[in-house]
Amino acid sequence: MSLRPQPAYEVSSRNGAPEDLLYGRYTGTTGALLILAVKTGFLTVVTLGVYRFWARTRIRRYVWSATAPGGEPFEYTGTGLEKLLGFLIAVVAVAFALGGLQILLFFLGLSMFSGSDDETGLLPQIAATQASLLVLLPLIFFAQYRARRYRLSRTRWRGIRFGMDQGAAGYMWRALGHGMLTLATLGLLLPRQTFWLTKYKIDRTRYGDAYFHQAGRWQMLYPAMRQLIIAVAILVALVGAGFVMQNLALALVGIIVGPLWFVIGIASYRINCLRIMADHLSLGRDVRFRCDVRTSSIVTKIVIGGMLVSIVAGIASAIFAAFAELLIDPEILISGQAPGPLPIVFGIVGILFLFALYGALGLVFIVQPVYARIVETTALINASAVTGIRQSRQDDAMDAEGFADALDVGGAF
Repeated sequence: MSLRPQPAYEVSSRNGAPEDLLYGRYTGTTGALLILAVKTGFLTVVTLGVYRFWARTRIRRYVWSATAPGGEPFEYTGTGLEKLLGFLIAVVAVAFALGGLQILLFFLGLSMFSGSDDETGLLPQIAATQASLLVLLPLIFFAQYRARRYRLSRTRWRGIRFGMDQGAAGYMWRALGHGMLTLATLGLLLPRQTFWLTKYKIDRTRYGDAYFHQAGRWQMLYPAMRQLIIAVAILVALVGAGFVMQNLALALVGIIVGPLWFVIGIASYRINCLRIMADHLSLGRDVRFRCDVRTSSIVTKIVIGGMLVSIVAGIASAIFAAFAELLIDPEILISGQAPGPLPIVFGIVGILFLFALYGALGLVFIVQPVYARIVETTALINASAVTGIRQSRQDDAMDAEGFADALDVGGAF
């Protein structure tokens, strides 16, 4: 799926000053990506998940090569073997960290609360022995930063590679702090969290020997929360009015409409934040950015894509159910006997294939159109200054998204 091509360079004018713009361009198609996603998904199921590292690499190479600002495509140089090795290293590290902490907490829990036989002593013991699950939260933030750093280190444009400075630990603690502050204020400081975490990553990102810089103030993101505020207001008003008036139907409307509007509000918030922050983003001293994407276009693509995924996935599920019914004798199920090995194997493999198909459909009908729209509505201002940027040092990023894969927090691509 490709949007209307934009000119590579366009002389424009903002505030009376002429500016040369370089627009993004996405040339990927629905058919090509669907075939690739289904094929790699099939190989992932057949290899019991081992091929997923190569599958993600092949899909990422396709998307990168179809992203061509000014007609010059990105290049992705990562490999599946890098991801597999990084995953194995990360699994061992995470297992040792969590295992050791679990043993320590279990010992402390038994030592501190083993003398209590009532419920008041049992609950703290359970909490102490299960507290290691909280360790996963900072590791997820750590993994997100490392995954971004790896992707950038394996991305090139015009032969010049991107890169990102080390800072995963700093991002992890900042994300935890901002997250707790946002929760403590019931979401009122969400723009503060969004701005400062994004700025932390952007200011450590470079293209060649030029660094990106995120300017602006966190308060500028409050208008992006409008739909979220409306969703909460609808939920509180309708549910509250329903209880006061003892009108169950009114309360149910609020319970249904409020969360649905909140989902739309999340998409609106993310898109508006992207647009606002892009207008305050720069590369080096001279290159700036402009993003003209609109929430309505993104929400429309998500809704249409979701409908297409539901229809195709529904048809596939119906076909699978029909074949399963042919393999399983209803009388066996009625009698309570266990079915033979063939239906069990068919069921397990079929479900795995359905999950792979759902992922491929979501990638093709939702992620790609949204990504394409964002790419083609984003432009570089004073783009000719990019030619003065030179190559930077190689960034190895040795774990190759290992922590992100181990904790299943990898990106869409």
